[in-house]
Amino acid sequence: MDLILNFTIIFFSLVLHEVSHGHAAKMLGDNTAEQYGRLSLNPLKHIDMVGTIIVPFLMIMFAKITNSQPIVFGWAKPVPINPYNLKNPKRDMALVALAGPLSNILLASVMAIIIRLNGFFGFSSNVISWLIMIVYLNTLWMVFNLLPIPPLDGSKILFYFIKNANLEATLNRFGFMILMMIIIYGFGPIQMLTGVITKFLIGG
Repeated sequence: MDLILNFTIIFFSLVLHEVSHGHAAKMLGDNTAEQYGRLSLNPLKHIDMVGTIIVPFLMIMFAKITNSQPIVFGWAKPVPINPYNLKNPKRDMALVALAGPLSNILLASVMAIIIRLNGFFGFSSNVISWLIMIVYLNTLWMVFNLLPIPPLDGSKILFYFIKNANLEATLNRFGFMILMMIIIYGFGPIQMLTGVITKFLIGG
């Protein structure tokens, strides 16, 4: 049951993340995502078989087997965005990128408020554990996606503030390799920061 609940959290949060990108783009002048029917919360429109299902499932299983804190890396099918439709492409792409992590921390904050009001709701310990997992995982994705490394959202924000073609080209070239190194060898600090923010949100 825990496996199904955790997978549901991941699935919905990834979809919300991508839909937020699409809505931000629409607000800034690009309705490409809407034209392709990608502003819907219908998960079937956003599934990437590898990133949305296989990778998160394997990571959850690994965490269960090793009894460790889950390192959940995954992605939904990116929403299509045409930067040429945006009023200020460089700035607006940074804002569109920021919308994804903001959606995750917003969801985490709403769940944290519900946890803090548990005296009123009277949820069981199992429900509280599930809500805490929603807060933790969405905070984790917010922190991870703000890393200034392509193709993560943080790189688009970085490139708006630091206009350096050589740096951008280098990071685009080696970004995936850097990410893999971080995931394999350097995820500890990300988890620590995630834990601190999670405790702050839920009042632990």
